[in-house]
Amino acid sequence: MPVYNLLVAKNGMKMKFSSDQTVPNLNGQAPLIFDNSIALPRGTMKLIPTPSLTGLTMTLTGSAVPVSKLTSMLNGEVGRRV
Repeated sequence: MPVYNLLVAKNGMKMKFSSDQTVPNLNGQAPLIFDNSIALPRGTMKLIPTPSLTGLTMTLTGSAVPVSKLTSMLNGEVGRRV
């Protein structure tokens, strides 16, 4: 079974409480946003693969996403419980 490392970015963890603590809309379809200068809507996240010397580096970005949604998405990516 493959083993994965979940690493903190070079400049430290960037996960923090959202300044807006209202409940985000988690039922809507996230729009496709390819421009990194555009902020993600609350309650959405995107996973961007980037080629690297060792294969692919995956960068996950989100806005006002509950940790339960984050772990659910990671479960699907690695094919097992996170």
